[in-house]
Amino acid sequence: MFLVASEMQVHKLKINGPILQILDGEISEFQRGVNVITTKNIKEIHKALHWTMVDAYKQNVPVILVDIANMLNPHMFPSITRNANDVLQNISIARPFQMYQCISIINTLINDLLYGEKEGYLVIVTALDSQIRDNENKDEFMTNLLHILFGLQRIAVRGNTVLITNKIRKYQKLFTANSNLHVEIRDKVKLLKHPNR
Repeated sequence: MFLVASEMQVHKLKINGPILQILDGEISEFQRGVNVITTKNIKEIHKALHWTMVDAYKQNVPVILVDIANMLNPHMFPSITRNANDVLQNISIARPFQMYQCISIINTLINDLLYGEKEGYLVIVTALDSQIRDNENKDEFMTNLLHILFGLQRIAVRGNTVLITNKIRKYQKLFTANSNLHVEIRDKVKLLKHPNR
């Protein structure tokens, strides 16, 4: 059965550890839907996401990591939790290196999460905007980026939490328009969009 947003149960993923400190208490949980964190210091966020994956494991939420930024460091988990092996088994990972690979992965996720019986996942997409290159056709990139964002919205409607990280760029309005929650971190944390505000 296909669930529309009004029929979905509202679930939240509570967050702890460094990412909570980075977000400066502005939010303490990720909503079911598309959540975007935009920052100048993407490496700091990616390091802190290891704690978020541990939080997901503790809350029985399976993780799908589309790791464009190549941020996952399995050696960090033993310093965070005694259940490092269980946390790693809770994570499915894909590492696309080109835009067409990213699109292919998102299309596969749509088939698995939208049309399958699966729901309640945390889908993390790291550094989605890093796929753009200076010599690349910007119109083609924007078309592909929109395709990916629409695909992630469809996955979120099915009852999954999507978390996207990216650097601060001039097309941030696109991420705000296609998200439920958008946090921007410059010198301070700023909520650009929140479902309850």
